[in-house]
Amino acid sequence: MRKGKISLIINVAILFVLFVISANNLIAMMVNPYFKIKLNEISNKSNALLSNVSNSINNKIVSITINEAKLTSDAKDEIDASKIDNYKITNVPKLNQHPKLKTGCEITATTIVLNYIGIDIDMETLAAEIPKSSIPYIENGLLIGGDPNQYFIGDPFSNSGYGVYHKPIYDLLTSYTPNVIDLTGKSFDEIISNITKGNPVIAWATLNMDPIIYNKSWYIDETLFNWKGKEHSYVIVGYSKDTIIVNDPNSGEEKSFDKDLFIKRWSDLGSQAIAVYK
Repeated sequence: MRKGKISLIINVAILFVLFVISANNLIAMMVNPYFKIKLNEISNKSNALLSNVSNSINNKIVSITINEAKLTSDAKDEIDASKIDNYKITNVPKLNQHPKLKTGCEITATTIVLNYIGIDIDMETLAAEIPKSSIPYIENGLLIGGDPNQYFIGDPFSNSGYGVYHKPIYDLLTSYTPNVIDLTGKSFDEIISNITKGNPVIAWATLNMDPIIYNKSWYIDETLFNWKGKEHSYVIVGYSKDTIIVNDPNSGEEKSFDKDLFIKRWSDLGSQAIAVYK
């Protein structure tokens, strides 16, 4: 019995010693700087992982919100454009082609829209850059001339100049900006849509909406071409239910024309139009 008690006491003592040693080792590990660093690394990695997961979720939510807002805005623009009966673009420059560009209304209109989108250029520079063909001349008893779909016919600085159609103007515009839309041959509703979006439109019609005068013709590569007298270019800046609002290079002023008459004259000139946007 006495030996049993002694054995129990010894075993308890041994267990106590082992417990003390283990406790000391644990304390030593916790105090050890390397152990602290490892714990910090584990903690930092855990926090970073949680942060990445949180950011990813937040980004997904923001992305979905932005996309939904954009779709809503785009749909609203389309609905509004179809319902707006009148609209006018503000701050479109008004430039007078006279006295410098006596027959350069198209180039003046080009200057207006480029200035509007923030490109600092003057009409004289553009007039010098536009491709030109001489005024019609007689050869072998025939009047020979250039193609206004390729060149300005004559000199825009001169009273004897004729004019130019949309293609050379489109090419001139795109040499300065990619923000150009060729609306030639499109419906007039496309022009109205661009105006509603804030995009001024160069349009070909006739001076003061007068009827076309066919009093000049010449041959282009053996094909007879009829020049449409009274041809003139405007910058459309607005519209209402019954009117079209333009900046007129011939006067340097804003004018309003009957909508139906303007569309007819625009159609008579081949439905030529070019929009620019910021």
